[in-house]
Amino acid sequence: MIALTCTRITFCVLYGQASLFFFIFCRNKISPILQFLVYSVYNFPMMRNASIAIIFNSTRDKIVLVKRRDVPIWVLPGGGIDPGETPEEALLREVKEETGLDAIITRKVAIYTPNGRLSRETHLFACEVKSGELSLTNETQAVDFFSLTELPKLFFPIHGLWLNDCLDEHPHTIIKPIEGISYWNIIKWILFHPIYAARFFLTKLGIYINS
Repeated sequence: MIALTCTRITFCVLYGQASLFFFIFCRNKISPILQFLVYSVYNFPMMRNASIAIIFNSTRDKIVLVKRRDVPIWVLPGGGIDPGETPEEALLREVKEETGLDAIITRKVAIYTPNGRLSRETHLFACEVKSGELSLTNETQAVDFFSLTELPKLFFPIHGLWLNDCLDEHPHTIIKPIEGISYWNIIKWILFHPIYAARFFLTKLGIYINS
């Protein structure tokens, strides 16, 4: 009986993954669908240019990270640049909306240029806290300072690469193509994190799981 149940579960998982692949690849819709997944699952606003913040504490040994509600991964604060905004204005607005903090920009770290159709231009800034208290929003389930030596296990990998660029203290703003975003990487993420992918789709139906 147990073996039969395990077989059924395995079949359901494989069938679900096969269905997902068919859904993604059929009718030549791979690019729009994966762009949507990148934008929503990864919190990576590739439909617009974006500004991302690395906010240090006063001793510069901790940074602020935000944990999303839809997919519980930790990310750097930031988001898309609205029409008429400068990258700096967008950054300060997004930081306030996502963390409750008023920030001061201390340095422009990098400009990451597009990688094909899966991204747009992303501006990375180093910041410090001006005022305010950490607070939650309807998009976040947690926000906190983390030691640079003890970052959370579920820290968005590409943001880790950007953090390294910031810590390298380049004398000039880095300008280079964005790394880590590809169709294959998105497909692998879905396959290896089916629970997170399911949570994401549930949030689109208005169902949130707090954990």
